[in-house]
Amino acid sequence: SEENLLSLRWNGEDQESDIYDYEVGLSSTESPDLPEILPFTSTNSHPHFTTYHPDLGQGKEFYLVIKATNRAQMFTTKVLGPYIVDVTPPTFTGQIDVTLEQHDGEQML
Repeated sequence: SEENLLSLRWNGEDQESDIYDYEVGLSSTESPDLPEILPFTSTNSHPHFTTYHPDLGQGKEFYLVIKATNRAQMFTTKVLGPYIVDVTPPTFTGQIDVTLEQHDGEQML
């Protein structure tokens, strides 16, 4: 289900040696070492990642761990979070008004 889908994008750079690969992990703690919800997974050098994970359900708290490795095999790790999964749909309250307007000869809602 979409409740278990996680999609990420980020920017990273290494001025001296270029980034060789990124790895993404999910952890229940702030530790950057061994993410246990989702172990480090290579993005094949892409600064984006999408995964389906059954443990990412409503109310689940997790940390995102991104590791960047350069061509000299040096790495840095960034831990972000905690994030809490919230898949409750939005609600509307009150009255919603829709009007038809004319702009430059075109009708717009």
